[in-house]
Amino acid sequence: MIIISALVATPRGLVVVTGCSHPGIVNILRRAREISGKPLHLVFGGFHLRDKTDAEMRDIIAAFKEMKVESCGATHCTGDKPIAAFREAFGKNFVPLGTGKIIEVEEF
Repeated sequence: MIIISALVATPRGLVVVTGCSHPGIVNILRRAREISGKPLHLVFGGFHLRDKTDAEMRDIIAAFKEMKVESCGATHCTGDKPIAAFREAFGKNFVPLGTGKIIEVEEF
């Protein structure tokens, strides 16, 4: 299995872009922080959560908050219900995504 994630250092912190987070989005973020030593500014992509229970989703969102993820956007293999949970948890710091979406990192 090939896992693809990109880490982009910005003045405001790390931007993490995931393909499909098969090893776990929380594991990817922990490793990104370990590698970079930078705070997590923006995380977006496929979080691979569509089969997670409500309790598992609460734990994952709590881990994002514990790691001080500033903004996030979920798409692709995340699943509709988990996307809605992230939208609710991050409010104005949730980035809606879709095909053709252009993200200006300076906005966040």
